[in-house]
Formats: sequence, structure tokens, C-alpha cells
Amino acid sequence: MLPDVRRTIEATLTTTQLRRAYEMCDGTKTLTEIAKAVGTSQPSMSGWTKRWRDLGIAYDDGGRVKHLTSLSALGLALEVQPADDGPAIRGRSRARGA
Repeated sequence: MLPDVRRTIEATLTTTQLRRAYEMCDGTKTLTEIAKAVGTSQPSMSGWTKRWRDLGIAYDDGGRVKHLTSLSALGLALEVQPADDGPAIRGRSRARGA
């Protein structure tokens, strides 16, 4: 079960902002407080937590949302490293029709 949870969390929390928000869902803060702390709107935060509950990686606890487990317990970093897509492609020449 734990490998499935880890895979789900890793596939779902693809940005540092999402991971920070998820990690803050420990039952001690309101969604409004978390949204403000991670720089998103309360409606966005509500949407995120609904998805997390639907996926089974978070749950309601006395009117607050709690994550199923912390990222560190799964060996996942809080910061998401950008993918290395290789060298950047420079702008194309505008010689056509010049």
C-alpha cells in the first residue's frame, strides 16, 4: 500500500507549491491560512484538497484537511527540481522574406 501512496503523491504533487500546501495540511491550519502561506487563492486550495481527498492521500479531520502521511516519511523532497529538458533552443532566424 505504501508504495502506491508514494507513487500517487509523487505523481500528483508536481510543483513545490503543491508539495508545500500538502505538507501544511496537518490539521492545525485552515485552508485560508495555507493558501496565503503558499501564495494561492482559497478556492484553488479547496480544489487541490478535494482532489487529494478523492485520491485518498488526504482526509477531513474535524473540519480541517490532513495529509495521509508527510513527504519526509515517504522520502520525498519538499522542493521539486525542474526537469532537465536539455539545451534551450535559441530563437529562429528572421531572414525569411527579409
